[in-house]
Amino acid sequence: MAKEMMKRGQVMIFVILALALVGAIVLFLLIDRDPTIITGDDTNPESFIERCARKAVNEAVDLMMPQGGFTEPDNYKLYDDYKVEYFCENTGNYKPCVNQHPAYINELRQEIKNYVLPRVEQCYQDLKIELEDDKSSVTLGDLDLNVNLGPERVYL
Repeated sequence: MAKEMMKRGQVMIFVILALALVGAIVLFLLIDRDPTIITGDDTNPESFIERCARKAVNEAVDLMMPQGGFTEPDNYKLYDDYKVEYFCENTGNYKPCVNQHPAYINELRQEIKNYVLPRVEQCYQDLKIELEDDKSSVTLGDLDLNVNLGPERVYL
């Protein structure tokens, strides 16, 4: 009887150790660790502006995609709280549809430019202030953006 109790005790100890080990592994895997992002020097103008412009373009695209390519659609239908732009309007029962955006690609470029330009200008101002705080002399010229579209890309 005493030997049987010792075997049960040993089994119980192994079960507890196994549960503790499994719990530790699960806890290790579930801990939300933020990834470490190594970026360049914040005073490097090129990387600073690139990050800023990338963020602004991503915001513009995220806003435009569910709305048919427009930040503020005019002729739209509300769907899932998004204003989805009409591309074609039917003016009669048997008449053909009239294209509302014949220069759609140019409109997309202009929408992106109108959304991104003030944000990038603000980035330049922030960079200027940061560089002047480091006792650098900064002169900004006129800013102009060219927006080109490619397959799954926006070139700024």
